[in-house]
Amino acid sequence: MIALGVVAVGLMAASKIDTDSKKFGYVNSMEILTAMPEMKTVEADLEAYGKELDADYQKMVDEYKKKVTEYQKKEKEWSDAMKQVKQEELIQDEQRLQKTQQVFEDELMEKQQKLLAPLISKIETAINDVAKEKGLSYVFDTSKGMLLYADQQDDITKEVKEKLKIPTESKTGATSSGGDKTGTKTESTTPKK
Repeated sequence: MIALGVVAVGLMAASKIDTDSKKFGYVNSMEILTAMPEMKTVEADLEAYGKELDADYQKMVDEYKKKVTEYQKKEKEWSDAMKQVKQEELIQDEQRLQKTQQVFEDELMEKQQKLLAPLISKIETAINDVAKEKGLSYVFDTSKGMLLYADQQDDITKEVKEKLKIPTESKTGATSSGGDKTGTKTESTTPKK
């Protein structure tokens, strides 16, 4: 029984030593992504593509509205069988509109992911580089809401921005590319008491 207690104490001590040797850091990847100069091009491309899709969709909506207007004008002249055929056509057109809208939304999302992929890859590489330089074992991303507490000195957002040559802001609002920690802004997600 004593041997079992000694083993348990030994295991607890080993796990304590292991966690003490680990260093943790955190980063706000969304802050970095939105600050990247390449984002202006991505946003412009997405806006242009969205307008193109909207124009195509609007043409379809206009055609559908014409058919509805025609139906409303002529329905009194048509037989019940003809009304039934025209109603079914309108229902099919409406379903086609809904399906097209969903397809266009999916295409826009796919385009966004395709345009952001190289930027996200650059950020991930810079995060890995900074983490290795600082000897960090783990890095949490505050933009994903996975952090309950963080000490400001462990925020590597600024270093990652510097690695990507993105200007950083100091507390006074001036931009810098120096290595000091004055520009680091952190908001704790823990409730204040």
